[in-house]
Amino acid sequence: MRQRAFSARDTLSRHPWAIGLTESRMKPGPANLRHHDSVIGCLREAGFSIELALHACSALDSYIYGFALQEQTLPFDTPDQVRRCPR
Repeated sequence: MRQRAFSARDTLSRHPWAIGLTESRMKPGPANLRHHDSVIGCLREAGFSIELALHACSALDSYIYGFALQEQTLPFDTPDQVRRCPR
């Protein structure tokens, strides 16, 4: 699942238009369905119930898409410009 997340983030970074296109569709396309089927299959093989696998798949997608969207839209050019929270 970790590799899938890295791969999805990498793909979304190389294709910044993909998030908007994916979100604008009313019905998922064949590639999207294959991806979700594969992710849910991996989670099921790991012992997740179908309900928990669906929740985990949704949480993973939300996290990955949200992170990729933030990377694209935040006004930071370099890591030096990121403000750190005080400890």
